[in-house]
Amino acid sequence: MGKISLLAMSLALLAVNPALAERSRMRVASEPEIRERLNERSKKTTKARNGYTYQSGKSVGYKLSNGKLCLLYPSGQKNCVDVETDGKRFQLVDRNGDRADL
Repeated sequence: MGKISLLAMSLALLAVNPALAERSRMRVASEPEIRERLNERSKKTTKARNGYTYQSGKSVGYKLSNGKLCLLYPSGQKNCVDVETDGKRFQLVDRNGDRADL
């Protein structure tokens, strides 16, 4: 009876909040998936000694890893976001939990 109640409560919660159901299908995006999504191959890039990659003519560098995208600004400020995907859509998740499509 306990498992059925838990399942019923979960289904009710998902019915009330479809966005929660959508997020539950998201997973950590792999580094190769992120690189492909950014279409990195079509852009001329250079990897600097600091580990950040810079596109030709751009002053903001980026570093990718599984589930992470970090930007390094000329001022030295760094900003990182988590990257999640369901295999088709990609979302950036900031430290406040806010989401934006990539």
